[in-house]
Amino acid sequence: MTTRTEIRQAVAQNLEPDLLAFNPTIQVYPFKKSSPDRSDPIVCVYLEEADIENGVGYREDDAQLSIHILMPDQDNVDDQLDAIGDVCTSSMDGNFLLGGLLTNQLHTGWKYERNLLPGWTGLTLTYQIRW
Repeated sequence: MTTRTEIRQAVAQNLEPDLLAFNPTIQVYPFKKSSPDRSDPIVCVYLEEADIENGVGYREDDAQLSIHILMPDQDNVDDQLDAIGDVCTSSMDGNFLLGGLLTNQLHTGWKYERNLLPGWTGLTLTYQIRW
């Protein structure tokens, strides 16, 4: 198993208990799911890209981690995405180094995405992580 796989799985496992306590219908995936199976909210954890620094006897990966939240369109969908996003942010803050997998984590941004799929809206939280 690669470190990238371990990180995606660790983030998903870290988020899942808090998300399910918030809403037991949320589905959490350690990959970017292309389409929802049903109309429940989903949270996908994936890595976008990385820069690698190599030196004598060391290597550091500096990567963009995305936590992507998707919900069916409905009244106040932005507010609902924000609430799920707050749960994710709090969960990530509570396990900053993912049990030693990371050496650094920085929450760098967020973005709403409209009509990703017909009738769905998304919120992506981005983190810069290092290991």
